[in-house]
Amino acid sequence: MALGRLDAAARRRAVLAMADALAADAEAIVAANAEDLAAAERDGLSAPLVARLRLDRTKLEVAIAGVRQVAALPDPLGRRQLHSELDQGLVLERITVPLGVVGVIFEARPDAVMQIASLAIRSGNGALLKGGREATGSCRAIVDALQRGLAASDADPACLALLTSRQESLALLREMRDGKHPNGAKTLRAKIDLASPNFVLRDPVMYRILHEHHHNTGAKWCIYPMYDWAHCLEDSIEGITHSICTLEFRNNRPLYDWFIDSINEARGEGSTWGPKIHHPQQIEFARLA
Repeated sequence: MALGRLDAAARRRAVLAMADALAADAEAIVAANAEDLAAAERDGLSAPLVARLRLDRTKLEVAIAGVRQVAALPDPLGRRQLHSELDQGLVLERITVPLGVVGVIFEARPDAVMQIASLAIRSGNGALLKGGREATGSCRAIVDALQRGLAASDADPACLALLTSRQESLALLREMRDGKHPNGAKTLRAKIDLASPNFVLRDPVMYRILHEHHHNTGAKWCIYPMYDWAHCLEDSIEGITHSICTLEFRNNRPLYDWFIDSINEARGEGSTWGPKIHHPQQIEFARLA
C-alpha cells in the first residue's frame, strides 16, 4: 500500500533508478543469461525457445530503454475516467487506483521481467514474478538489479519478488483461494504478448479474489475465474461445438483459442497430462434487434 501512496514523481524516480541499476549490472545479467543458454543447449531446448531466452547486450540495452520510456509515460493513477451526476448532490466517479499486487507467470523470457516490473512500479503496484525455469539465473540477476534500484528510491525493494519454483506459485494461489488476501490485492494473469495490438492478448486476468458467499462452497473458495478463462473451459467440458457470441466478443476469440491451445500443448497420446481436451469454436453474430 505504501507504494500506491507515492506520488507520480516518486514512482517515476523509482523506475528510472531501476533502469540505472540494470545498466550498472548489465555485465552480470548477460553473464547469467549465458549460463542459462548453455544449460538450455545441454537440455536440447528448441530453437524458438532459445531465441526467446537469449538476452545479449544489445537486447538488454533495448529493454533498459523501454524501462526509461515507461518512466516517461503519463501517470496512470488518479485519472477520472467517469463523472456523472446521478441526482442533485449525488455524483458517480470512476478514478484509477493501484490494484495492490499483481502476480505474473510467464515463459522463459528474461526481458519480460523488466517490462512487467517497470509497468507495475509506475502504476503503484507490487509484482510477484514467475518465469520459466530455463531463465531462472537471468531472472534472478535482473530482479536483484531492480531491487537495488528500488533501494535507492522511495519505493520498498520488497515490492518486487521472484518466485523460482512451482511450489511457491501454487502456495500463493492457495493463499488467494483460502481467503488470506483481500479483494483486489492479487490476481493471476496469463502473460501472453504485451506488445499485441489486441489488448485481450497481452496479460489477461484469469483469477481474481472475491470474498462472497457461494451457493456450493460457502466462504471456503475465495478465487473465481474471469469470463474468458471460464468460457472456453465450460464449453469444452460441456462438449459445445459452436459457442455463439455477439459481435463485441470478436476480439476475445483469439484468447478463447489461446487458452484451449495452451492446455492442449502438452497433452496427447502417451502424455502424463492426458488426452487433448475438446476445442469448441466461438462464432460471433450481429446483435438481434
